[in-house]
Amino acid sequence: MLDSKLKVIFIAGLGHSGTTLLGRTLGELDGFSFVGELFALPGRALIRSKQCGCGSPLRDCEFWLKVFETAFGGMDRIDPVAWHHLRRDVRIRRLVHLLRPGGRRTLARRWSELSRGMEQLYAAIGRVTSNTVIVDSSKFPLCAYIASEIPSVDLYVVHLVRHPLASVYSWIRRKARRAGGDSGTHDHVRTASFSLEWLHWHALSEILLRRRPGRYVRMRYEDFVEDPAASIETILRLVGERGEERLPVRQGQVELTAGHSGPGNAARFQRGWVSLRVDDEWRSRMARLDRTIVALLSWPLRLRYGYRRAG
Repeated sequence: MLDSKLKVIFIAGLGHSGTTLLGRTLGELDGFSFVGELFALPGRALIRSKQCGCGSPLRDCEFWLKVFETAFGGMDRIDPVAWHHLRRDVRIRRLVHLLRPGGRRTLARRWSELSRGMEQLYAAIGRVTSNTVIVDSSKFPLCAYIASEIPSVDLYVVHLVRHPLASVYSWIRRKARRAGGDSGTHDHVRTASFSLEWLHWHALSEILLRRRPGRYVRMRYEDFVEDPAASIETILRLVGERGEERLPVRQGQVELTAGHSGPGNAARFQRGWVSLRVDDEWRSRMARLDRTIVALLSWPLRLRYGYRRAG
């Protein structure tokens, strides 16, 4: 067991919102380890033979082999399919239990195996790296809830948000590229579905995670891009760490070195000084009807987060 609780920064947010880039920037700080989407690593990532951020397959990466040996006695002691099913059981519909007497105990029992596995992983990463802060970009707010209930974890949440039109357009563009189509023309029903997902995801993050005073901060991706040093300093103050003299940032850029991050997007593999920019292709490429759909469906939180312009 660790002598004291291990600090974990959980980055909550949707895909295509800068969670990997923010996590990697934090991971460059002394005493910090960025591990990517840790909840998915023993399951989906191993099933699909994903690469580590260092470039090696996860199953061959010396870092993760040491972590799994420390946590479970070896990577072969984990059944990736079983873990994947445990993670898949973490669903929004389970929240109904929280409305019932004894609901938290019901969820604790239901997710106990996953919780124990995550506790072992966090502790093993702390031991292998000797770092005091782990940065987990697992995104899903219910995963953050599970992590917050782990006795040996001192959890802090960074709730990262991005302009809903930029987020929805990014998802649409990715789907279109996979299908070999045009991101400017697509199914408007899908646009509405993505917009509601943006709204529900961030609403759930606020409902579940803001209940921890002094352990939650909401941050806009656009603000991180504009002034990364100020954003990192905000997070350091949140977790009670100092890092003003060791921030790997300069105006409009962050310096990234090779690391050992699990699942995430292609930003895991970037090296050197990486330019930060707001991707605003949606302003010229997104259909007017789609803009209207997103603006209307996202408006309660869009305005709350300061995104008053919808175009």
